[in-house]
Amino acid sequence: MGLVRKTASIATLGLVSFRSKKEQLRRAEAAHRSATVALERERTARTEADERVASAERRAAAAELQALQAAKRMRRAKGEAKQSRRQRRRARASAAAAAATATVEAAGRRGRKARKQAVEVAGRQGRKARKQAARAAAEAKVRGRRAGKRAEERARELAAQARDAAEPVVAEVRGRVEELTHRS
Repeated sequence: MGLVRKTASIATLGLVSFRSKKEQLRRAEAAHRSATVALERERTARTEADERVASAERRAAAAELQALQAAKRMRRAKGEAKQSRRQRRRARASAAAAAATATVEAAGRRGRKARKQAVEVAGRQGRKARKQAARAAAEAKVRGRRAGKRAEERARELAAQARDAAEPVVAEVRGRVEELTHRS
């Protein structure tokens, strides 16, 4: 599209602009759409990261509940009557409590690490998308202004040329009108 315009632009060494206003507008709108899509991707990534963080927090809470249950079993084991059973149960409860504590701590570390990573990734993606959108919008704005100025200058030039070209014709017509009015 615009083959004649592009040929005229090259032939006139830029007096005719290379891209029409419609084409520049389409390009600016395409840049805006891509920036909007990038922003939507960033929002989606941030939402997914928040969901991962919430999931990690739920797992940490579940591990804490398991640790509390193990501690409760340990307390019950302490109250048993026979010494040998009591000692075995105490040992099992201590092992279960230690395992539960380790699980809770590991889950907490993994949850904090996952949350930190998710926030960092979402932040980086958001900053990148925001910069790209701002850059695309600024470029589209500059291109639009330049195109408007060029079109205005070209319109002035063409109007001046048309005026200059019409002056001899108008003078000739006036002369003939005067001749015809003098004859009659």
